[in-house]
Amino acid sequence: RNGASVSVGHSMSLPGALLKKIKDHGTTIFPGVPSLFMLLVQHYQEWLVQYGASLRTIEISSASVTKKLVESLQDILPQVRILNTYGLTEALRATYFDVGTTPNNEVPIGLPNPGVNIRIQSDSGEECATNEIGELYISGPNVALGYWHRDQLNKTAFSPVGYKTGDLACRDDNGLIFIKGRIDEMIKVGAEKVYPVEIENLVASIDGVADAVSFGVSDPILGQKLNLVVKRTGKNIDSSTIQQLCRKKLEKHKVIDSVYFVEQFPLAQSGKVDKNKFIELFKNPN
Repeated sequence: RNGASVSVGHSMSLPGALLKKIKDHGTTIFPGVPSLFMLLVQHYQEWLVQYGASLRTIEISSASVTKKLVESLQDILPQVRILNTYGLTEALRATYFDVGTTPNNEVPIGLPNPGVNIRIQSDSGEECATNEIGELYISGPNVALGYWHRDQLNKTAFSPVGYKTGDLACRDDNGLIFIKGRIDEMIKVGAEKVYPVEIENLVASIDGVADAVSFGVSDPILGQKLNLVVKRTGKNIDSSTIQQLCRKKLEKHKVIDSVYFVEQFPLAQSGKVDKNKFIELFKNPN
């Protein structure tokens, strides 16, 4: 309709080829997952400047975004508008947020797109109050009609209030929506619920930390305890530095029990961090 064209980047494993393609095609809008942009910021800053001159908009989607990543992109490509968006295969482009300046470590997914309705629902089926965490449901013209020949699944996934995403979220006083993680990733420490995103964003804000992944492992007393895997850029970051920050900024039940350091995170085919591989590796406390 507007005379635009689409150029498909086939592999995140060849970022140089991807950036060259952006330059060759004069690409103006560049969507991708956070792990792709983290890779570019950490290892390909000069290439981003050289090959990204035509870019006007970067759209980040499909996973949690840190303030540090946004600020790095803004420093490298000051001419670029950065959008944080949220959607699923079953419910495309449900929200958007024009990042601009983000006051804290947590970047919201923003507001619903025109015609899209977002409902955040408690376990009791009531709509959540401001700042109350519940499951996110989506309804509107962007939502699929159902899965092909999966009648039983359709009954649970597509309800009268919308598509059941499995994502936990809340709204702030301005109506902005924040993703708090997946229902199946929520950690129960004793009687307390812990949402990994809060811990991951805090640790990722530390200078010398590239990214962090938090998850629960079995514990005979508490039910679960918190583990953290960190990808660092500075060798001066150790587990005591991270645990001290957690003790200072978080409630007692959210403090990390064990910290591990790795060179790289395992990625799923989508380009997002494959947290299940960490959980499988560390689920045995011995």
